[in-house]
Amino acid sequence: MTWTSAFGRACGVLLDTIVRWLALARINPNVLTFFGLVINTVAAFLFGYANGDNQRIMFFYAGLVIIGSGFFDLVDGRVAVLRPVSLLRSRQPIFLCGFDGVRHDQLNHGELYAGAR
Repeated sequence: MTWTSAFGRACGVLLDTIVRWLALARINPNVLTFFGLVINTVAAFLFGYANGDNQRIMFFYAGLVIIGSGFFDLVDGRVAVLRPVSLLRSRQPIFLCGFDGVRHDQLNHGELYAGAR
């Protein structure tokens, strides 16, 4: 076993534990997705406020924030699998059903592009 596979397995065990706790806490996966979107908006603002004097540090901070928002993107789908909800029994508006799909990624990419422009 290589050290990379051992590291991957250890992180997988930690991630599975976090996902199980989130599912047991009955947190809606759309809430996790929304938190990731909000955190990604912060990264877009960091990109947008970068200028010639602080460009390196702002891009570094924006990269760290993007990694933080990636955690929510990583766990929301797994929580949704552990906590399936029927659309007929769901109390959420119909436009939020499937929020974790392509729309979330398109919004994230659009925010980052707008912030970098």
